[in-house]
Amino acid sequence: MLRCLSIGLVLVFVFLTAPAAAQPGAANPPYVQEEVQVTSGAIRLAGTFTLPAGAGPHPAVVLLTGSGPQSRDEEVLGMPVFRLLADHLTRAGVAVLRCDDRGVGGSTGSVAQSTSSDFADDALAQVAWLKTRKEIDARRIGLLGHSEGGIVAPMAANRSRDVSFVVLLSGPAQTGEQIMLAQNELVGRASGVPEEQIRKNGALQRRMFAAARSGEGLEALTAEVRALASEALGRLPEAQRKAIGDLDAAAARAAEQQVAGLKTPWFRYFLTYDPVPALEKLACPALAIFAEHDTQVPAGPNREAMEAAFERGGHRDHTIVVVPRANHLYQESATGAPTEYAMLKKEFAPGFAETITSWILNGRNR
Repeated sequence: MLRCLSIGLVLVFVFLTAPAAAQPGAANPPYVQEEVQVTSGAIRLAGTFTLPAGAGPHPAVVLLTGSGPQSRDEEVLGMPVFRLLADHLTRAGVAVLRCDDRGVGGSTGSVAQSTSSDFADDALAQVAWLKTRKEIDARRIGLLGHSEGGIVAPMAANRSRDVSFVVLLSGPAQTGEQIMLAQNELVGRASGVPEEQIRKNGALQRRMFAAARSGEGLEALTAEVRALASEALGRLPEAQRKAIGDLDAAAARAAEQQVAGLKTPWFRYFLTYDPVPALEKLACPALAIFAEHDTQVPAGPNREAMEAAFERGGHRDHTIVVVPRANHLYQESATGAPTEYAMLKKEFAPGFAETITSWILNGRNR
């Protein structure tokens, strides 16, 4: 998913989440599961390869996670997005390779000290690994990126003809700064944050982003971030406040983590990176899916910007779909607020996974 980087309520969301360890797949699935390692330069990526029944050769797809340190299952508040998607695709006849992010699980390196461009190298290393497998049709290997992964996939595809198609789930077509400012408003309103608080959060965000670009003045903003985090924690239900314990310490820790995150290579790259040029250059077939209730990568402006980029680039083989009522994790939702994620069924909105499978298997990616 795209890491929530708004201030206030979203700081609480970040505090309450952590990268989950990869979970084992379903017992005795009707396909082969292998634990594998992929080398990407000096980085070692640990992952799971799922291979459909039958002789093949099979089409294959590499799954690319959203921002922040994610396991190969991309599990967010109990919703294992990539484990569910890999299971669905493999049962339908598409091989899947999904790896832990740098520094997560069995993988080496660090997400924070890397950039989306580095992750594109990792994606191509996984494509190269798939090409070594005789069960895989090397002409039909694609990349499926969710959220930030939807930035990485076009970037990688433009570097190699070995990528025969891309699937972009909530793929940004705006800069990181634009996305995060929109998050502040949409997540805040969906979560019931007062408009005055949303305005204050947005103003502080802009000052923080300016400080991150210049490299000066970030420490001076820590106290403001801590105050807003404290206010947000105070609005949580009593049961959640009790589970957190010391709210002052939690606010201080969240503020320190937020400010430290703004100094990282990952953030500084993501803040200003514009995905549009890569979308304009994209040559391979593309399926872009957006979620109607997405409060983290808003469907409307990003879909419009992506369509315009494809048109300027002369890209003709693309399909764009908006999944009704889906949130950023593609669960069917009421508002799309991140605070709903844990309470919703751990399943995809109707038609979402089937749309991906049908598009990959119907020959559009050849």
